[in-house]
Amino acid sequence: MPLLSDQIKLKRRYSRSINLERDLELVDSVFGYIPTTRAIDCLERFLKSLSYANTNRAWTITGLYGTGKSAFAHFLASLCAPSENEMKTNAFQILEEGSPTEKLIGEQLKSKLSKEGLVRAIATATYEPVSNTIIKALFRGVYLFYKEKKQKPDIFRKLEDLMGEIAKGEKISNQKVLDLLKDVAETSHTGVLLIIDELGKNLEFATHNQTSGDLFLLQQIAELPADNKNPKIFIIGLLHRAFSDYSHNLTIIQRNEWAKIQGRFEDIPFNESTEQIIKLIGNAIDKGNNNLEPLVSDWSQAWKGNLLKVNLNGITHNDIKNIYPLHPLSAFVLPLLCSRYAQNDRTLFTFLTGEESHSLANFLRESTIDNKKLPALKLHRLYDYFVESAGITTSSLPQYQRWVEIQGYIHDANHHEPEIQKILKTIGVLNLVTSSTGSLKASRRLVALALCDKASDESLINYWDNKIQGLLDKGLLTWRKQIDELRIWEGSDFEIEKAILQQVEEIKEPLGILLAKFNSIRPVVIQRHSYTTGTLRYFERQFVDSSQTLADITCQNNSDGLICYWTDKKELLSQVPETTKDGKPLVIICPSELGALSSACLEYAALKTIEKNYPQLRTDGIARREVRFRLDIARKILDESFLKAFNVRSGVSCWISGKEEILRNEMEFKSRLSDLCDDTYINGLTLWNELINRRQLSSQASNARRILITAMIDNSDKDKFGITGYGPERSIYESLLGKTEIHKPNGDGWKIDRPSEESGILPVWEAIEEFCKQAVDAPAPVDLLYKKLKEAPYGVKDGPIPILLAAVLLKYSDEFTLYQAGTFIPVLGSEHFELLMKNPERFAVKHIPITGLRLKVFKALESIIYKSGNRTLSAGRNETILGIVKPLVKFAMNLPAYTRNTKKNLSPEAIALRNALLSSKEPDNLIFVEIPKALGFPAIDENLEEEKIKSFKDKLAKTIQELNTAYEKLISECRQYICNAFSIESSELKQRLPMRARFLSGLCVERHLTRLVFASMDDNQDEKGWLEGLVMVISDKPASSWSDEDLLVFENNLANLSRKFINLEALQKNYSPGEGFDVRRITLTRPDGTEVNQMVWIEEKYKKDADDIIEEILKKTGGNKQLHQTLIAGLTEKILKD
Repeated sequence: MPLLSDQIKLKRRYSRSINLERDLELVDSVFGYIPTTRAIDCLERFLKSLSYANTNRAWTITGLYGTGKSAFAHFLASLCAPSENEMKTNAFQILEEGSPTEKLIGEQLKSKLSKEGLVRAIATATYEPVSNTIIKALFRGVYLFYKEKKQKPDIFRKLEDLMGEIAKGEKISNQKVLDLLKDVAETSHTGVLLIIDELGKNLEFATHNQTSGDLFLLQQIAELPADNKNPKIFIIGLLHRAFSDYSHNLTIIQRNEWAKIQGRFEDIPFNESTEQIIKLIGNAIDKGNNNLEPLVSDWSQAWKGNLLKVNLNGITHNDIKNIYPLHPLSAFVLPLLCSRYAQNDRTLFTFLTGEESHSLANFLRESTIDNKKLPALKLHRLYDYFVESAGITTSSLPQYQRWVEIQGYIHDANHHEPEIQKILKTIGVLNLVTSSTGSLKASRRLVALALCDKASDESLINYWDNKIQGLLDKGLLTWRKQIDELRIWEGSDFEIEKAILQQVEEIKEPLGILLAKFNSIRPVVIQRHSYTTGTLRYFERQFVDSSQTLADITCQNNSDGLICYWTDKKELLSQVPETTKDGKPLVIICPSELGALSSACLEYAALKTIEKNYPQLRTDGIARREVRFRLDIARKILDESFLKAFNVRSGVSCWISGKEEILRNEMEFKSRLSDLCDDTYINGLTLWNELINRRQLSSQASNARRILITAMIDNSDKDKFGITGYGPERSIYESLLGKTEIHKPNGDGWKIDRPSEESGILPVWEAIEEFCKQAVDAPAPVDLLYKKLKEAPYGVKDGPIPILLAAVLLKYSDEFTLYQAGTFIPVLGSEHFELLMKNPERFAVKHIPITGLRLKVFKALESIIYKSGNRTLSAGRNETILGIVKPLVKFAMNLPAYTRNTKKNLSPEAIALRNALLSSKEPDNLIFVEIPKALGFPAIDENLEEEKIKSFKDKLAKTIQELNTAYEKLISECRQYICNAFSIESSELKQRLPMRARFLSGLCVERHLTRLVFASMDDNQDEKGWLEGLVMVISDKPASSWSDEDLLVFENNLANLSRKFINLEALQKNYSPGEGFDVRRITLTRPDGTEVNQMVWIEEKYKKDADDIIEEILKKTGGNKQLHQTLIAGLTEKILKD
């Protein structure tokens, strides 16, 4: 099937036939011009201004492409040429051959215009400042005016110089342009006709560059004196749309300013009728000579009759044929749609010839001719091109609220089938372009026709009408039956424009506060510096004005620097500080103009207030939707205005380190920020590890740091601190401690040392060292170290600081010590750094140096520590207070809890020494004041006598020994209690008690006694461990953690358990003699009938002595059996009783 594009072509170069700049001197270009009614009207206005003072001399001529604007401007320029110019002759001839009115105008113009004519300053604008366009127009106009003269005036050379400045991209001030324009008029003695074709390009530039003040220049020109004393200056701007339509991307305040400027110009519409526009459309479509002619002729004839039925007339059969493949209703709607809603990139002729989606050219490539059926481009495709694709960026357009509602409604219906969407879009377009009484109102018949390719296909018309009825039944459409109109919009009574203006008037907050509230700006990353050092740095951004003292400004988010945007109309004072109050780099950017940014911010703030506080929006969904759309637009305008106001390329002042600098572009600005960081943080870390080199660590990085610090403390002498694998802690180790040589080999082991010169770490290491060394008189809080390292010239992030601090403290463990909440930490542990990383303000460091005669005391103490076995002195080790204090305090901390707490079984000196060691807060105070005081000596000072040193040493050694043996003494005492309870000699306890316990194994019922039996039988420990276990079972508590009261508990429990143990032994009948002993059970029956049973253990080593004593007793009794019996009874009762 053939494509339409094979049969129909578009005249892509279709445009007006006149090019003002090209044709200005083309003699034949004015031939054939026919003045229209509108052209005659314009000439009469021009003649009036030429003839009378104080009349308007500024006009805009507005009309679509092809409506004759440029042709008229060219005709007027020809009339104003010098008398000898053939173009002037040809132009006046056209008026002379015209109507009486035209002849009269021609005669009057000849009498008012001088022979030299006017300086015809004509230029076609591009996307540039209007000042540039005017300079170009004046340059050419002056050149032509003085073309035949030998010497050109000085003004020409000035214009020539300005053309060079424009070529270099330099900005020309409005005042200079205005002065030049007046100079040109005065020098010529005749006046200037300034014509700017495509003025809309200048207006588009102005909307995107509000700080340039371009439009004010137009106002100044329009307001030039219009009297007879000065040569006249006429200005004409040619526009395709109304002046105000170019301001749709501006705020209400800005649009009001534009309206004031527009008010200085008299607008002359050159809009043609719908019928004429349809003819223009037909001229843009080229069907050539092909076989479609009969089909198109029949198609157009059928549509002509149906259009009459719906009151659409004024269009001929030939017109309908020429506009194919446009649906006739599309051709009727297009002029209305374009005149009201066209945008810069969505116009009538971009639709006809452009390549955008949904355009006519696109339709030709997509459509085929099937069985001689002609497809037509329908209204729903116009919707897709002009409404849906364009988006909501036209808040200043007429019927904007209706636009918003219709587009929102159709957008919400995009889940429906395509046919329903086509119906809704067709009705939406008709609702947009006509009133309820217009001929293009969305009647049911007209909508059905708009959806059909062929006008005579009643079955298809009925099909669409049934579809429409189905939508009505579902409530998706509204049908105003009395006037036969379908609608998809309801309208709103909320006057948003009025509400915005009211809110703007009520806003009293300064611009800076509003911007900080509504225009959150992200920090600026300092890219080059961050890349070269591995340390990510960024500058936060704030808004400041004259109400603030610049010297007091600080960073608020721990950033590395500050960029301030000056938001005050007052000029920035020259006394700009080099840095912020907290010593960080300071950059201040001052815009050349704040008007656009101020109005954009005010409108956005007003809309936010309306959205939040106006109760009408709760019940008015249409108004609520419009406010949201307006907010989206206002947000975009605010962002763009901010970027333009403070763009370093737009002439803003940039103060860096207290000096004003001129920067050419954004790249240079970013480079200066990197230079600033290089200079400010000259001693910062060079560390390429994103895990640790940052302010806030991830949970993974925090855990890795904790693991690394623990390994540093526990395994400083091992390779990689004993870390295995390749986890994040290994990565941090390699980059921060390994490659920097902070951790390096030391003989057979490893040690922590200062980093190498090339490490990029050394300046920070030295700063930590210096901080610790200076803390001699009092501990220095660690949070002050953090503060120092985070400020210039270091700028260290929080992540690596605890690791480097741990390395320094471990390196100088005998000189630097750590305090927690004012308490000395003798033994550094990972748990301390866990808290330090969370609360550095709770910790402090101190340097403990040693000087003077106190060295004697150290030697005495070292010998004690060495002898006590708590520290092995290495050869050549420096004598430091911490080298003595730490093992002493560690000794005290490692004492059993019993020794640390008892008050009864230690001497007063031992108790005092123990308490001093355990509660020490200051190492030097402990050595020279607290320990001497505990031992009964005065504080040690420079007058210490040798004899007292010796006495002090001896007393300290004795007292330490007492503390060291206190627990062993306790265990020995418990041993004796057990021996007595079980009638076992101390030397035989470990052998005899287990042997007796075995006979009771499995026979005990009571749990406590059972535990005693099993503890007695435990053969897996040495004697000390066995005894400690036995004591723990008896007292139900380890002896090492006893208090003084627990010894009494032990005694009571032992008496109870031993009695039960012995009684259970007596109940047993079967005992087998063991090696070295025999056993007997003795039962004693008393007169009251009670019996006492007891096992008697007979040891071989006592048997001979016992036999000798028995023989001796028997000899003394003389064989008296009665005496023997009495003796047995008494002896047995006495022994069993004991």
